[in-house]
Amino acid sequence: MSSLFEDTVSAICYSLVADVFLAAPVPADGRCNEVVRFVLAQHGAAPLFLREPLRMLTLAFSLQCLATTGRPFHRHEHEARAKHLRAWKESRLKVRRDLVRFYESLAVLPWFSRTGSTASC
Repeated sequence: MSSLFEDTVSAICYSLVADVFLAAPVPADGRCNEVVRFVLAQHGAAPLFLREPLRMLTLAFSLQCLATTGRPFHRHEHEARAKHLRAWKESRLKVRRDLVRFYESLAVLPWFSRTGSTASC
């Protein structure tokens, strides 16, 4: 299950960088991999009482995709990922909205600290 968690976090980060920060495909210069490593490191450094619920909710996010489409979140093309993220971001359930906001908040730090600008490559 840890591989599914890491794959899901990676796919979430790539989708957020493409849609929220760039509004374009992710550049192949390794910056997005830095975002993924940062997010995973922050998750790993969180206290257990936060780390496990975040992991379980992230897995639920991916497995809901699996239940409705037959594939986990990270196995989808960009458009389907964006649609699933948007559905959770706009959900009536606060916990879903908060999960997306959590990943947006964490991903923005390494992305903009490295680029030093708004959204250029």
